[in-house]
Amino acid sequence: MRRHSAKAKLLKRLAGWLGVVAFVPLLRWHARSFVSSNTCQHPPSHLACNAFFQGDGFRPGETIPFTQSSTNDEAKGRRKGGVDEIDEDSDIFNTGEFNPYEILDVSPFDDIGADELRAAFRKQAKIYHPDVPGTGSAEKFQLIKRAVEELASLGMVGEWKSKVAEPINRKERGQTMSEDYWELRGRDFFAELETELTDELKMRFNESDKDLSDDQLRGRYQKENEYWEELRARQADQDVLDRVEDWIEKKREQRRLAVRQRLRGGSPPKELGIPSEPASAKTLQIVEHRIAQWIGLPESMLTDMTLDEIGFFDPSSWDDVSICLMLLEEDFDADLVNVMEKKGQGAKIQLPDWVKTIADFADFVELKL
Repeated sequence: MRRHSAKAKLLKRLAGWLGVVAFVPLLRWHARSFVSSNTCQHPPSHLACNAFFQGDGFRPGETIPFTQSSTNDEAKGRRKGGVDEIDEDSDIFNTGEFNPYEILDVSPFDDIGADELRAAFRKQAKIYHPDVPGTGSAEKFQLIKRAVEELASLGMVGEWKSKVAEPINRKERGQTMSEDYWELRGRDFFAELETELTDELKMRFNESDKDLSDDQLRGRYQKENEYWEELRARQADQDVLDRVEDWIEKKREQRRLAVRQRLRGGSPPKELGIPSEPASAKTLQIVEHRIAQWIGLPESMLTDMTLDEIGFFDPSSWDDVSICLMLLEEDFDADLVNVMEKKGQGAKIQLPDWVKTIADFADFVELKL
């Protein structure tokens, strides 16, 4: 009986020891779970609960910087954190609007400094500068200019980067920096680039002239002279057309004033009679010269021609006639004719019935002086 009692006590002690041994790991597991749970609920500022955020400093609600880049080619174009690759065919690059990165063939993910922007400009400008034969395009060059000024004005070029924070500091001190500052810096930067390129193109073309024969050089210079003459002629034509518009409007105003005077009881202007003497040689010469310019005939053939024969009263010739009359009034510094305009009809001038030939018209002009 005593042997069984001793054995029972030994078994009881053994069971208690085994229980303690089994309880210790369980206690450790509960303690670890408790600590981990509290750490995620109240993490220190330098820890993160999710391994994705470790080391990048961003949180789900924050904005990823647009111009981040990596020296690792495989990582270039990816968001910091290693996920969500940005597609270069997305709306970031193809908005259908002006895109300076696309025009200059640079990536917004790269660090663009003064040297990079200069190289991008030269690459495009050497093809599309208006002075480049064959591929030059003034329209495309204007886009290149705008792209350079845009990127430069953003403060992305070289030394300007350090000045981006300057407006903030000034604002804190109650001062402001004009928004035009960056735009002007962008224009100055482009002007510098354009001057460099223009000088280089001139040197290149001058060097190419050395390889041309005298006949080839004469041919090139002749074409250049023809081009400039044509350009000056177009500019002169446009200047004349602008002056004619002003002249016609002046005649319309004179006509309106004359109508008002007649409605107020004023007497109509008296019609000029046939002069007793012909116009002076100088007056006739000026009239013949202007009309000869208009119709392209020698002045010697005009004296006995009628105004009808040269299309003076033809509505389809009014544009040319109006230029001729305007120039004559400028030559003589006088109002020579009145212009009539009726709805649905072309404009025409008022002349006495006896004015039939160019010589008669010269006589009429001298009566108006």
